[in-house]
Amino acid sequence: GGQQSAGTRSGDLSEAVEDVVACVGDVVEKQQKVVLMGYSFGSMTALHLLATMQEERIVGCLLVAPPLSMLPEVTRTDEARQRYALVKSMATVVGDHDDLVLGPYRGDVSRYDEQLRTTLGLPEEKHLKTTLRGVNHFFSNGVEELDSVARELLNCV
Repeated sequence: GGQQSAGTRSGDLSEAVEDVVACVGDVVEKQQKVVLMGYSFGSMTALHLLATMQEERIVGCLLVAPPLSMLPEVTRTDEARQRYALVKSMATVVGDHDDLVLGPYRGDVSRYDEQLRTTLGLPEEKHLKTTLRGVNHFFSNGVEELDSVARELLNCV
């Protein structure tokens, strides 16, 4: 739950994944291709789903401001890495002023990107990474650029 919904926010990744699985299952049945996208905590939900859901129509994943400190164990398994290798494209977007996500990597986003890629075992040739200059965790001044990156990913799949 959040904002105007009747649900309640629990902060529990497994509950979020359950909700998303129900929605994605319905969407996947109606689509030929699905790209998962998530922002911050939601990016962990999307990644968890990609790592565990056996669905060939999931062809891409966009992780916006993914916090390394929240990566669930299931996203770092050999099975998850095999699943990541099957999608056409994985993309991450982070603002270079995102203190919540970058933490110790602030000022050296390339180290953050490399840590994320190696922790997850993402194939380098499929990992599109974008750093938005002057953008914080809330993308208050980076929405247009974020939209552009999302469209680029959709064109790749």
